[in-house]
Amino acid sequence: MDVNGLTLRELQAGDEAAFLAGVASWRGEELEWHSFHWKPGMAFAELLEILRKQRLGLDLAPGRVPASMLYGFVDSSIVGRVSIRHDLNDFLRKIGGHMGYAVAPAYRRRGYATTMARLGLDACRAVGLRRILVTADDSNASSWRIIEKLGGILENIIELEGALKRRYWIDL
Repeated sequence: MDVNGLTLRELQAGDEAAFLAGVASWRGEELEWHSFHWKPGMAFAELLEILRKQRLGLDLAPGRVPASMLYGFVDSSIVGRVSIRHDLNDFLRKIGGHMGYAVAPAYRRRGYATTMARLGLDACRAVGLRRILVTADDSNASSWRIIEKLGGILENIIELEGALKRRYWIDL
């Protein structure tokens, strides 16, 4: 999927340098925003296998659901990622939703989040989803404005661990 010079796709074997540069671009922030599974010292091939199994729903860790991790590339640089959960468990029904996205600090405020989220909707359709839950912290106006721009309808705002979380549904 390619829009305005941004390609959203799964990682491939030749993406190791871009992925590691992406890790470095998140320095000072939670690495989980770049990857839920990669740990320092992990072989890139191991990460690719974990992502493949997660997409297929094989050998899932407790609390995990089948999911696709897609990375936003501009030229050869990773600017962010979109995670698509193919199904929801109780936790994801409350807070995580079907789709989450993050943009590396150096690439923010350039429209990449909106483009990646829009392409993420196509990825949701591709795995058979017809209605998705997307959440955002109430304090993250940039994120919930993107969700609203993409057709998100606010269901409610819940409090979780002292923070307010907005829950939106998008019909695909």
